Amino acid sequence: MLRKYRRQIKEVTMDANLINRIFALLFLCGLALRLPFSSDALAEQLFPDPGLTNPKLRFHSGRRVGNEIEISPVLPDILGDASAWTVVQWNKTEILDPSKMLKGDPRYSDRLFGNPKYTFTSENRESRLSIFDTGVGSSKIFELFASGGQLTETGGANLFLAAKALNGGAVLDKPVHYSVKLRISEADVHAPSSLISSGVVLAQVISGFTLILSDPESNRRTPVFVQIGHANSRNSYSQYRGCYPNHGNRDIVYNSVGAKQLRFEAGDAVSFRFSLNSIVCQMAKRNFLCRRTDGTNEDFSFPAAALDMKNWRVNSMYIGLETQNRDARTDATAEAQGAISVAVQVSDVSVSKDESFAPSSNCTSLSLDD
Repeated sequence: MLRKYRRQIKEVTMDANLINRIFALLFLCGLALRLPFSSDALAEQLFPDPGLTNPKLRFHSGRRVGNEIEISPVLPDILGDASAWTVVQWNKTEILDPSKMLKGDPRYSDRLFGNPKYTFTSENRESRLSIFDTGVGSSKIFELFASGGQLTETGGANLFLAAKALNGGAVLDKPVHYSVKLRISEADVHAPSSLISSGVVLAQVISGFTLILSDPESNRRTPVFVQIGHANSRNSYSQYRGCYPNHGNRDIVYNSVGAKQLRFEAGDAVSFRFSLNSIVCQMAKRNFLCRRTDGTNEDFSFPAAALDMKNWRVNSMYIGLETQNRDARTDATAEAQGAISVAVQVSDVSVSKDESFAPSSNCTSLSLDD
């Protein structure tokens, strides 16, 4: 991070090789220098605290109140204002408690970053959040760990970092890009190959966005969940399209397959960058099989309005884990059918809208792949 000093320096001469070594070191460490005249100056950040620098997260209670998640009134004992980001916990038998925080616990140290500054663990050890200082400015590494979990009709157990978009959401009428750095620091699976391939025993690293499609002709508002798979314990990827009834409306779920994924093993950090417009455009052209309330299915395709990017608004996002090793879809008391665990380190999160483009409704012109 570049800092401004008040003292004046008349002349500084540096050996060119030294400069090259400094930039090489920054590159190897995965750091980016933001120059004052870069195109980033024309990018509008759509979510709070880009880069994830504030460790004082809010915590989800694991419950829902109406259409909103219930947030614990308790905040971690960390100086400063509360973050706009929340630790979201779904389908967990025990949750992370913000009042039970460990400081500098060596049991959860990392080979790159040493002891975590803060750690939260569930009583059954199926969930953990550790926050590391990088030693570079205010940058933080947020490590999410999950193991076990029940598989229900709505999916497995989730541990996410989540936030709402600024200003009530953003329209996709200009290019919107999502970037994040991810590193798998732990990965382990033990189960019969049939249960791994079927997904009964499974771990996934995913990012997701909630969007709303507003159709001006029908006045219908359709909620859509767009997910990007970064890694899974099968090390195989396929596009998923789901459609489910929800109080007279439909919930659409679309899992996109990115150009690259992480192997399900401890490794190095990888930087990802996605065009959200491109993913939405691809989804809008696909057909879906929707489940009716009576259990039968019907075909669904998006209206023509879905190809008009000004009809799409992104409302929130989440990054994290889904794990499962107990199939509770038919037996709520099912025993574990294998062992699964994974930890992912999250940093450098950014969702930006390129204001250098003129507003456009053309899906094709805005679906810029990276």
